[in-house]
Amino acid sequence: MTHASTLITPTAKGCLLGDQAAACFFHLASGESRSRNYRFARGNEYGYYYEPRIRKWITFDNRMGTFYVEICDTDREAEQLLTDGNGLLAA
Repeated sequence: MTHASTLITPTAKGCLLGDQAAACFFHLASGESRSRNYRFARGNEYGYYYEPRIRKWITFDNRMGTFYVEICDTDREAEQLLTDGNGLLAA
């Protein structure tokens, strides 16, 4: 995977990549109404994207309703975290 910030569609398993993953990540991190109380059901969001400012891959998983974030050195490491075990991030 390249480091370009192109819009990438989700994978067959629903994993968000690239700009779509970054947009989802920042939406989850900021929450709604500045209180992180969501008016709409949130869940099943997960993915990874390259962050050029730190030269690392940001991996996030909200499938269990807890916003878990991990920073990885490679895209392969990020993908492996998301598909560990039952398809959830390893804690």
